[in-house]
Amino acid sequence: MTKLEAMLKYVSEHNDFYKKRIKDYGITNPLDITQWPILTVNDIKNIQPTNNFSDEREKVIYSSGSSGFTKKVAWTYKDYTKMCLYAWKLRNRWYHINPNMKTLHFYGSSLYNDIVDFQHNESDYYTFNNELFISYACLCNKTDIAINLINDFLPELIFAFPSTLMTLLEDSREDKWRDNIRYIELYGEYVNSDQIIKFKEKTPKAQYSIMYGTTETGVIAIMCPDMHMHIVEENCFVECINEHLVLTSLVNTQTPYIRYFVNDIGIINYDECKCGLFSNTIVDLKGREPGFIITSNHKNVSANTILECINLINAEYSCSIISYYAEQLVPGELNVYIDISKSYYTWKNTIISKFRSYLAHMVGGLDIINVDIGIPLKSKKRNYYTCRCCGDGKG
Repeated sequence: MTKLEAMLKYVSEHNDFYKKRIKDYGITNPLDITQWPILTVNDIKNIQPTNNFSDEREKVIYSSGSSGFTKKVAWTYKDYTKMCLYAWKLRNRWYHINPNMKTLHFYGSSLYNDIVDFQHNESDYYTFNNELFISYACLCNKTDIAINLINDFLPELIFAFPSTLMTLLEDSREDKWRDNIRYIELYGEYVNSDQIIKFKEKTPKAQYSIMYGTTETGVIAIMCPDMHMHIVEENCFVECINEHLVLTSLVNTQTPYIRYFVNDIGIINYDECKCGLFSNTIVDLKGREPGFIITSNHKNVSANTILECINLINAEYSCSIISYYAEQLVPGELNVYIDISKSYYTWKNTIISKFRSYLAHMVGGLDIINVDIGIPLKSKKRNYYTCRCCGDGKG
């Protein structure tokens, strides 16, 4: 029995939500993944944990809400540890690193409850065993404190959003931590090769990788040194349906996701990689479908246009825009917030003017385009567009 079949057998016997789903959809062979219906965002609102954790310690992780609502995903500690270790097997194989090395993490405006077992609070930083956690707010607003913490800690590994790493590397001082970094893993945001080249210039001794994952299934894929996104096949079974990724968790027995339509765009490749690992890889990974900007005459324009405008400016001003957050409250009006590299801050008015001009030209039908410097911390998102006039939210 394969690991996929074992998970399908488990949920069909132990999870009430999936027992009902088998009956409602007339599934005759629960071990055949093709008989299972696609799991949508509306469906997962009804998923309940497999048991009440009477014999297992509970770990609960909350999603960012990019699918339209915040999801509560429960794991047993045993399952969560397995998921992490499967990912570390690949990191160790390619980059010769391990979880016992000193590691720096960044988090949002408040501490994530899934890091360790402590009360949710608003601390600027936190240390736990061989790990240092620093809030993005501390890095931006109390830079000296953050840099001193990092220099004292001397991490060997960094896990961060690309925009957060850019903010850290923008600090021009000669920091001793840079020479100590062996590995940097980026996740959660789109990052292009030009950005990674700029990162490497400022951390020449570090190896770089990219991780693709979701709150619902954990780590899905990790990039090898040959720049291919290898699926962590012990963690997740990945299908491609009409160029959209569909995920089935192979580890989480408490809140299992079977054929979850995650709305990320990508293609699965089955060829052997030069790194020596024969496994499925994800190519052309583009993240969530971007959603639409609604013009004053109620036409829909892809929200990817925002990113295209940013790419034009970054080509001219050498990656000056680090990240953005955009929202639309009414048709024909768009609010965009951008973070600008410190070295280009004196050019902010020119950059704003050009951004507004490019966007007006490429979209058309926008009566008001508000562009401000600085992403509100309350948004808790970067490189994200939300359309509140139709309830759509896309990364």
